[in-house]
Amino acid sequence: MAKKFDKTYLGEGYEHSYDSVATGRNNNIVVVGASGSGKTVSIVNGRITNLENSNLIMNLPKTKNIPWMRAYLESLGYNVIVIDLANPESGYGYFYDPLKYLKTKMDIRDFAKLVIKAEGHMKDPFWDNAAENLFAVIMLHVKARNPDATILDVLDILNNLNVLSGFMSDYCTTSMDYEIDEMKDIDMYIYKKWDKFRSSASNVAKDIVSTCYEKVINFIPYDDVDVDAVKKCKIVDFETFAKEKTAIFLINRQTSPASTNLVTIFYAQAIKALMCLAEEKYNGTLPIPVEMIWDDFACGASLPSFAKDISLFREFGISAMLLLQSEAQLKMAYGAAAPVILDNCDTYVYTGGNDIETIQANAVRMQVDYNKIARLKPGEFYVKRRFDAPCRVRRVNVPDDPKYLKAIAMGNKTINP
Repeated sequence: MAKKFDKTYLGEGYEHSYDSVATGRNNNIVVVGASGSGKTVSIVNGRITNLENSNLIMNLPKTKNIPWMRAYLESLGYNVIVIDLANPESGYGYFYDPLKYLKTKMDIRDFAKLVIKAEGHMKDPFWDNAAENLFAVIMLHVKARNPDATILDVLDILNNLNVLSGFMSDYCTTSMDYEIDEMKDIDMYIYKKWDKFRSSASNVAKDIVSTCYEKVINFIPYDDVDVDAVKKCKIVDFETFAKEKTAIFLINRQTSPASTNLVTIFYAQAIKALMCLAEEKYNGTLPIPVEMIWDDFACGASLPSFAKDISLFREFGISAMLLLQSEAQLKMAYGAAAPVILDNCDTYVYTGGNDIETIQANAVRMQVDYNKIARLKPGEFYVKRRFDAPCRVRRVNVPDDPKYLKAIAMGNKTINP
């Protein structure tokens, strides 16, 4: 049976297939425009109502769209998973525990580096390096003692770690020493890493703990959750996700900046897990195409490997739709990697805005006068797709679309049965 592919509608009369072999293009789309210019209403909502043959991972800074998206996709046979990253006890039944997806020492070291250093280095690299080492060794220790441990166990140890003054000024003792010493004959790597930490003077060790805890909580806002409630929740199994029709919605509330950072970690782990599954089980390409719709892509912590990852998406059967307010915002978050990310999106949609740099770039990209871009009327977009001439389109009036109206009605029934 031939594989079926979705279509997406970026403007009235402007559609394209997600069959990247037939089109000769990748399915990565970047949508750039100011708040209120139609990125969500016309592009994202329209994509959801035409989702039929792809799996989905999408973050939602607002929860108002969840009822209709969930009800509509469930009516199409999707298993819909909702994870509230800011409030894990909110009742959706799923909890995101990044520790569960760390299988090797390398995984743990890479994860520690991402969390500690993703928002930039401190002036003195010693503190970042020491905090990274501490975070990694605590995770290694927790997993070695209990394979079923959670990230909450790591946070508990980090929060309660007590550094004591030693007899010598260049050495300290801690409340964890006894447990770590027991690991000496089990895992010398953990013991040596811990010994490196406690070889610091007590005042230095206390500052390392403080630096580490602050950086970790800025990414993983689970310091005040109901542990018993969370332990009853399910976690996402990417092996099941890869082979079953599934949509995952991540709630990152605008009032919780740390939950936006946690979105970055989820996408990082999802990308790695899905690429590994494609290589190890599916001859290089996932059996069901996966689309990642990343709202406010450049607002949270940046993902250092993303420029490389997105260049590989097509061969693995993965695609990304990245929503940005401006190209300047992308450059601020990703620096020299920003143009590489744009180059790997074969479809570019501009919905309007005031950023001069973005207007200038699109005057060149869309081959029109600067003023035509700057004065783009509400309800109009510019679209540039590789191989095709740029074009100006009317935005799709999704609120009047029969599929959307049906979806809204379904969502209203779940709210007011």
